[in-house]
Amino acid sequence: MEGLPSSVISHSEGKTMKTRRITGVRLLAAAGALAMAMLSWAAPARADEPGPGNIKPPVGGMRLTLHKCVQPQAPGAPATGAEQQTDCTPIDGVTFELYKVTGLDLTTSQGWDQVAGIQAPESGTIIPGYGTELRQTKITERGGLATFEGLEIGLYLVVESNTGAPNTGVVLGSRPFLVTLPYVTNNEWNYDVHVYPKNSVAGIEKTVTDDPATIGYLGQNVVWKVTTDIPLKGQNTQVDRYVVTDNLPAGLAHVSTSVQLSTGEQLELGSDVTCTTAVVCTFNPPGLAKLNANPGAKVVTTITTNVDDVARATRGVFTNTATFEVNGNVSVERTAQTTWGQLKLHKFDPSNNKALKGAQFNLCLEAHCATVVTTLTTDATGAATVPALRPGVYHLVETAAPSGYTLDAAPKEITIVPGETVVGGGITTEGGNTNYKPVPNTKQNIPQLPMTGGVGQVALIAGGVGMFVVALAVVVVGRLSSRRKR
Repeated sequence: MEGLPSSVISHSEGKTMKTRRITGVRLLAAAGALAMAMLSWAAPARADEPGPGNIKPPVGGMRLTLHKCVQPQAPGAPATGAEQQTDCTPIDGVTFELYKVTGLDLTTSQGWDQVAGIQAPESGTIIPGYGTELRQTKITERGGLATFEGLEIGLYLVVESNTGAPNTGVVLGSRPFLVTLPYVTNNEWNYDVHVYPKNSVAGIEKTVTDDPATIGYLGQNVVWKVTTDIPLKGQNTQVDRYVVTDNLPAGLAHVSTSVQLSTGEQLELGSDVTCTTAVVCTFNPPGLAKLNANPGAKVVTTITTNVDDVARATRGVFTNTATFEVNGNVSVERTAQTTWGQLKLHKFDPSNNKALKGAQFNLCLEAHCATVVTTLTTDATGAATVPALRPGVYHLVETAAPSGYTLDAAPKEITIVPGETVVGGGITTEGGNTNYKPVPNTKQNIPQLPMTGGVGQVALIAGGVGMFVVALAVVVVGRLSSRRKR
């Protein structure tokens, strides 16, 4: 196990029970005590056999070197207390505190007898029946090394007080462990002890996918995926807390959240994991059990959102950040972005700049309008808007003109850029505007009725009088003809 602090699993009548024994590096202390017990603390059979009477620390004291490594896929060789050749991937930036356990004397056989009954705490520094005194604090560096020097004989508690996350990427640190100085290595006292505690390092990835079912328009779903690692478990370590947080930016509306493992197993919302719309997904005991059953797998959290308000983005860019937490250690932030613009068109009569209501348009990706993104109708102010639109080149094709105006079916190209619509120039001009299109319409060419009054009015009256005279003459002639026949 490469000197890894590890758990002891005791099996009793078919039932497995995790116990906090003197573990991993704790076995360093336990092994020393066991070795001494085997000697019954009588006089050594040989002068070179280790016993409390022949402990001879070097001048300047003893040394304990911690080699902080990434938890490997498979356990390594057993701890010996000696420096080992390992495939250790070192971790710098992890803080360790070294405490001396008080209330026992390892210069006596009675003190060594006490060691075997002492258990390291799950966390912190409290050992029932004994005291602890902080002696040194070190941060791993130059290849994951933390070296404590000038140490006297005794039992020491090593506590990892800061994993260095998120800078180290560590999310599952080693738990407190005990080590004796000196330690029995190869049946002799070792005054320069090396220990290889492991930390699981887990990563996080963030991606965004725009829903292809809708093309670049308000209402399009934007799907975010947060992929987080399930840490590899060292012995005597497990995932007790696992939280995925996705900070949705303002302007995006939450639609749904789902969580599954990379193994394909779908986790049940509410039972395995509880997710808020914020979005914060906290794993419950059933979900934690599934994580601990799948070390090295990944958790895929999928958040579906809807573009709600481009005005709340930063120049059209929505930036979404995500983190995850394991056992109190928070990962680095990961971000992903999606970019949006807007469109506003203005329909007007160029002869008097009057706003025109009722013009209808197709907004298309192509000039021939094979792909219609949406349809638009101008309101009483002559305006039609698309509140959220993906940047790119689009074409406006008029499909119905305002009443009394000529249809202009020629495609009108517009380039949408990230951000809001800006009307910096006049509402009937292109210059100085962003994501804005003025569209003029001309009136239909309908023959006009003659003007009343003046020459036109006289001609109209004269024509009417003439027609009346002709009609009267016809009537008179008809009556005269009728009388003659009588």
